[in-house]
Amino acid sequence: MNEDKTRTRRTFRPAPLVFFALLFLFWDLAISSSPYASPPSPTTRPARSTPTLHKIHHNTPTKTSKTTTPPNSKDTTEQASHLLASLFKGDDEFLRTHPSPYFQRFCDQQTPEITLVMCSDSRVHETLFHSDPNNHIFTVRNIGNQMLTAMGSVDYGVLHLKTPLLIIMGHTHCGAIHAAMNPYEGEPIPIISELDHLFSPLKPLLQNKGKRTPHALWTLGVEHNVDYQVQIAARRYQKQILAKKLHILGIIDDIANIYGYGFGRIVLTNINGETRLQALRQHPLVRHYTEATKKFHIYRPRSAHTPSLSPLPQTPTTQHNTLTPHKTHH
Repeated sequence: MNEDKTRTRRTFRPAPLVFFALLFLFWDLAISSSPYASPPSPTTRPARSTPTLHKIHHNTPTKTSKTTTPPNSKDTTEQASHLLASLFKGDDEFLRTHPSPYFQRFCDQQTPEITLVMCSDSRVHETLFHSDPNNHIFTVRNIGNQMLTAMGSVDYGVLHLKTPLLIIMGHTHCGAIHAAMNPYEGEPIPIISELDHLFSPLKPLLQNKGKRTPHALWTLGVEHNVDYQVQIAARRYQKQILAKKLHILGIIDDIANIYGYGFGRIVLTNINGETRLQALRQHPLVRHYTEATKKFHIYRPRSAHTPSLSPLPQTPTTQHNTLTPHKTHH
């Protein structure tokens, strides 16, 4: 009897049962993952919400989503192509009236008479007051016609090219001035950095608004900023001014006819830091000009109401003005 039990215990093999159990488990998993399998019951697995159509296809309008095309999203290749063609055409027309000798006069060396710091605004260009700026005007442009953000370039014109005139030219309806006089924290960081330099001189003006309208405050801000930039330049190039080798002019291009003397009229508002109207019109630089020229081009309409300028930032003076002239290839 014991021998039979031993034989029975030896013939019992659980391996086939385990094999079939695993086979059934894998089969169940394969069926449940099949694309033809029935969806799971809500009681066993939470149903996944299906995205609405407008969330998947952003360009397909639906009743629940009003889509708008961002202004910079359309393809501008065709427009850019036409613009490039117009540039080539303009160059061809210029070359027809300006043959090789025109360029040969200055192709090896530039000899400008004016260093001009002006706003980057597309409505303001040197051609407003000079028919041909080539080799006559060394131009430095940035938003708000600033000195501090372009000191190296201005130094090059004044100290290296030794231009007798440095002009700081602002303009009415300046977008940079308007931006600096209003909240601009939402702008990109590089723009904020440049506007911060404009806010500094405009701060006293904003703290003393009085009863001025926003438009009058805007114009006053343009004038105030030009005075501030001239002040910075006058301190930096004091040695050149005292030696009468440099004159710094503050000019405003009245593209909006705010002063009433015509659209696009350039108005002199500052000479080497002098802002009093009578002193400006009697300055040796303009003393021999006609009264008509002085009336239409030398003007200080709001100077009596201008708050004190902000303290100047600590900028280097002219200790580095030992640059020696040499031929430049620009």
